[in-house]
Amino acid sequence: MKRLHFYLVPIVIAVAVLVSSGVKNPRLLEVLADAGSSHAAYRLGQHHNDEQDGKTYNPDIALAWFERAAEAGSLDAMHEIGLLHLSGAVDKPSFETGHRFVLTAAEAGHPNAMYTLAFLFEIGMVATRNSSEAERWYLKSLEQGVEEAQIGLYRLHLENQETFGPFKSAKAFKELRKLADKNDAYALLTIGNAHIEGYGVPKNPAKGLALIERAAETMPFAAHFVIAEFHFLGRGEKVEYHKALRHLIMASKHGSPSADLNIGVMYEHGLGVEKDYVKAARYYRKALEQKNLGALTALGILHRNGTGVTQDYDEANRLFHEAADIGLTGGSANVGWMQLHGWGMPVDREKGLVLIETAADEKDYFGTFYMALLLEEGEFVDQGRERALELYRVSADRGNPLARVALRRLGKQI
Repeated sequence: MKRLHFYLVPIVIAVAVLVSSGVKNPRLLEVLADAGSSHAAYRLGQHHNDEQDGKTYNPDIALAWFERAAEAGSLDAMHEIGLLHLSGAVDKPSFETGHRFVLTAAEAGHPNAMYTLAFLFEIGMVATRNSSEAERWYLKSLEQGVEEAQIGLYRLHLENQETFGPFKSAKAFKELRKLADKNDAYALLTIGNAHIEGYGVPKNPAKGLALIERAAETMPFAAHFVIAEFHFLGRGEKVEYHKALRHLIMASKHGSPSADLNIGVMYEHGLGVEKDYVKAARYYRKALEQKNLGALTALGILHRNGTGVTQDYDEANRLFHEAADIGLTGGSANVGWMQLHGWGMPVDREKGLVLIETAADEKDYFGTFYMALLLEEGEFVDQGRERALELYRVSADRGNPLARVALRRLGKQI
């Protein structure tokens, strides 16, 4: 019979007591983590994942500690690893890795991971959009006491009446209305968007906008961005770029990297303002600094074209490949475009076309736009102008300003 290591008992007890008592000293936590405490490793991850503490915040160090805790079976750590990858906070994020860790933690019973997984299914991030799966996981997380799941469930039922039926949709609206009457910002945003889009209620953009403006009083970060989108896309009577820009600037002041990205788009394409590629580059860099990875492709295009920045095919390719590795919109399509023309790499028309065609099939608005260009001109592919028009429309509908320009150039209504 193997000898039992009773001499470890005092250490095990000490670890349990110190961790449960709220030890915050990083050095002591490291000692405990080295002694095998997954709780200490997890707390060290939290210590380095606190954005409010500029001295200690380092998501890559946090990731390393969370990984140690996850190896020891910490579901909290698995969820945090998922969030770090999905948010793009770490140096080499992977949406697939993030999804895998969230899924593993959720299936093992972690309540907040269940909520995150539900949201991923709701919006179709990484996993295919699946409203029924989103409902299942929202319900499971709600059963485990995650209160935020309730509004997520209401939003899901309200915006997907065709899946869940009018009864659930009407009940969701009623409950959200009660919360909105108490000035709950999430409820105001959800009902406002429902009126704008006509989800479960009569379409009334003006009423929806008024509700979202109320939400801006307590949640300016998100509400001003939604208001900007309302004006940018012409959800009311007409497109009003100047109003969109004003609200994007307000959202930017409250720390929204998505606002910075879209301000860059407006300056790059001269939407409501005079074109200014230097300002566009500045806002794209600011968005990247705040981990909005959508700016990778935008900044890469400026480097490819030499607009607002020095033309640098190597830097453009680096940014495009990074976007492609993560699975971002425009990443592989732009790598293909560079390969097709031999910019910064040897010409490989076959591989370039495959990347562009694949992106177009997946409704990547860069892939559809590049494929439309090739079809319109009959360059590298057989000419097909009707198909080109279809793809320009797909690209424009998904928000590509260049596709909208192409449709206007061809005399087509947007």
